[in-house]
Amino acid sequence: MKLSIIIPVYNVEKYIGPCLESIYRQELAEDVFEVIIVNDASTDDSMLVVSHMMNVHPNISVITNNESFGPSVSRNVGMDNAIGDYVLFIDSDDMLMDKGLSVLLHKAIDTNADMIVADYVRLKDEEIGYNYDSLLTDTHDIDKTGLDYYVEDYDPGIGSFIWRILYKRSFLNENCIRLVPGVYYEDIPFLQECYLKAQRVIGVHLLYYIYRIRPRSCTYSFTMKNAMDYNTAIANTWNLLMLEGLPKKVRRQIRKNIFLFFNYAVDCIIGVFRQSSERKEIFRDLKQKVPGLRLVPFSYIRWRLFCTRVRNWCHARLGI
Repeated sequence: MKLSIIIPVYNVEKYIGPCLESIYRQELAEDVFEVIIVNDASTDDSMLVVSHMMNVHPNISVITNNESFGPSVSRNVGMDNAIGDYVLFIDSDDMLMDKGLSVLLHKAIDTNADMIVADYVRLKDEEIGYNYDSLLTDTHDIDKTGLDYYVEDYDPGIGSFIWRILYKRSFLNENCIRLVPGVYYEDIPFLQECYLKAQRVIGVHLLYYIYRIRPRSCTYSFTMKNAMDYNTAIANTWNLLMLEGLPKKVRRQIRKNIFLFFNYAVDCIIGVFRQSSERKEIFRDLKQKVPGLRLVPFSYIRWRLFCTRVRNWCHARLGI
């Protein structure tokens, strides 16, 4: 078994069919890969769609959680049960472009890399058609150690997604790399830990994954729980500084990324939470989770809020 594809499923009856169908347009023989569906206690007809697909494709298996634990737990369950040499995570509302996965898997087998990083496209729900051909935008691969890739090529703004990468399963298991259970934004510390521990990372300029933008997806909503979970992601990124033997340039990059994540959080908090008490609660939580993190004064937050209001006023009234 060369590849294990892990898909957490929770109430996605509209999307899981197209997602699974796209997997079987990858020019891969069904005996070289398995599809592990982790049913996170769905209450709609998602599993009915999956059962119809199982009648056609015998390499699909289902693991059912007794209650909904979230995608991080489901992915961990999938990793614990996978048998493929490589692991790929797919979100159940996303899709693969045609024929791209076979290219990535062959690249992984040929190079024996710990991680194969590819590209993706964001599309709104209403923009997605039936199928797309994958596209190679550059024939020159990136071939580096994980540390060098992390410093020179990893972009937190576009790259902190767990599903754009093929991971060697033995690499994940030997380094005991798993997702933080029960929280959103679990991709952030997981992915960075992978880079920091990988011996070899191959970057392939292949556009092969369709990231579906849904109005209600957790990435595009920011509740109080989301804010607290984002704090946990920042805290676990901070903890990576404790890894032994990291070069100074890597430690600087980790701190820089933490600052970028923090500023993203500030933008979301300013845009969503109107009450000062709510904003203070979130920052108190972050300070508690990361005692060593030097937070900017709350006056900075008020200044950012003022700048945001001025910018919005100028845009609305003056068109600038």
